[in-house]
Amino acid sequence: MRPLPPSFSSFLRFGLYFLLILAFLIGAQAWKAPTPPAAASPQALTPTLVDTPTPVVMQNESEPLVTPLPPEFLENTTQTNGIILGSAILVLIVIGGTLSVILRRRHDDDPPTP
Repeated sequence: MRPLPPSFSSFLRFGLYFLLILAFLIGAQAWKAPTPPAAASPQALTPTLVDTPTPVVMQNESEPLVTPLPPEFLENTTQTNGIILGSAILVLIVIGGTLSVILRRRHDDDPPTP
């Protein structure tokens, strides 16, 4: 039997690590899942019916009132522009870094010219 190439063994090691991490995450989710209430209590729960309260009509209220905005919302109306600008800059940084790594690896894989 011939020996496995080193790239294949690293691939198997990566797959093993991936499966171990996946099993750990699935086990953690199963461990923290809450038990259903029917399984936690020995007797079955009986539903109880509650009457819906009748609506109350307010006198001297012909139009609904406008809910006022908190003062900090009115003071910081342009804050979302900064958040959007910062997010766009972060996306550009990630795209630029990704492209630079792709181009560097492509350049490193080129055979030397004689």
